[in-house]
Amino acid sequence: MLQSTYDAQYEDEEWVSLSHIVNLVKRQVTGLDGSRFDRDMESGAYFSVLQRNNLILDERGVNEVPYLLVNFRKQEDLSYEGIAAEIERGLNQKYKGCLPNSGICNQKQTSEVFS
Repeated sequence: MLQSTYDAQYEDEEWVSLSHIVNLVKRQVTGLDGSRFDRDMESGAYFSVLQRNNLILDERGVNEVPYLLVNFRKQEDLSYEGIAAEIERGLNQKYKGCLPNSGICNQKQTSEVFS
């Protein structure tokens, strides 16, 4: 689906229109209940969920795709080697059971663990 979305932006200037996205989803998603999808799109049934997700992404500074977090940090090097090295680094650290920005541990512990 991602490739067809990418390709479609050059076929049609209106590729970001709601009707184009709806038709794209209907063509690409196997087993989709088209009638239910239409009803949900028209009613805005999931609009609040999308808004909430967008707020969370904004709060966390996610402003592009792809956006990959490894060990709670943005992964700049998206090569296999770069990702593998960051995973290994994380496996070799002792996380003390705290998660950054989660309130589970204090900032001092978080900065020590994730530096």
